[in-house]
Amino acid sequence: MTAPKASKSPKTTRVSKVSKTPVTTKSSKLPKAPKAPKAPKAPKADNVKALFAEIADVMDSFQASETEDQLNPFDYDRVVRLIDMILVIEPDNRDALNYKGMMLVGKGENAKAIECFDGVLAINPGDKEVLNNKGIALYGLGRDAEALRFVDKSIELDPRFSDALMNKAVILHGLGKESEAQQLMEKASAFSMING
Repeated sequence: MTAPKASKSPKTTRVSKVSKTPVTTKSSKLPKAPKAPKAPKAPKADNVKALFAEIADVMDSFQASETEDQLNPFDYDRVVRLIDMILVIEPDNRDALNYKGMMLVGKGENAKAIECFDGVLAINPGDKEVLNNKGIALYGLGRDAEALRFVDKSIELDPRFSDALMNKAVILHGLGKESEAQQLMEKASAFSMING
């Protein structure tokens, strides 16, 4: 915000004694007020798109290295830093919170991941993907029964959600329910092929 400019003094006209023609003179000017410093620009939504594009580049480069039989360690910390930059701009960005949660699960930081998922679920308690992802994080903490409840909520919202069906199969397998787990795996595989 700039300070208002000082108004210029009015011009005065006088008649010259010699030529009888008007002569315009300026009265003394007031000094200009100093400009207020500019406030830092707020990050724009374009920055969010650029940050997501950079995350996609990291993912693409990792997938390319996997296909070349070079198992490079995935840089979870770099992706989390990029996501944190997005969250500075848009603290309630659903995709950033969900993605950060999954990166934290990948790092084995399941309790922190749950905080991210809870941030999304506070806004939209019926987000099937985030319910499923919270189930994965809970399973990683050894809280199988609670994990199963969240994955089941996800399946209730979309009975064809193959990721949730597969995760439920994994949890059931861990609980020793082999035949039920096998049936769910087959069902998840079929829906995965249908849904693409």
